[in-house]
Amino acid sequence: SREGWYLLLFAAQCLLCLSAIAWYELRHNTGDGLLETGIAVLRGMEAGVVVIAAWTYTVMEGGAMLYERYARKRFESGREVGRQEGIQQGSRAWEAWNDRRLQAERQGRPFDEPPPSARNGASGG
Repeated sequence: SREGWYLLLFAAQCLLCLSAIAWYELRHNTGDGLLETGIAVLRGMEAGVVVIAAWTYTVMEGGAMLYERYARKRFESGREVGRQEGIQQGSRAWEAWNDRRLQAERQGRPFDEPPPSARNGASGG
């Protein structure tokens, strides 16, 4: 789900940010004690968590919005292709029916075949 992906990305980025801040505090601020280092790491994470939450939300919602636009265009394109194919099939069915009707008329045979629009509830074009 989108919520699951959000939480996964958010947690991964927070872990990465926490690791970077902890590395910096442990490596470069060597004069602090354990408590001071822990507080410094948590203070460093305050802004990071807000930025990460906003960034992750923007990426997830922006991606969903772009995907929805892509999917809608693809759906509309597929519907138009299907409509054109349906029109062509209907035209071919009517042409074939009319050819059979004309041939029967030329040969003097009775022609009682129903038109394509009367078969199977199809509109036939």
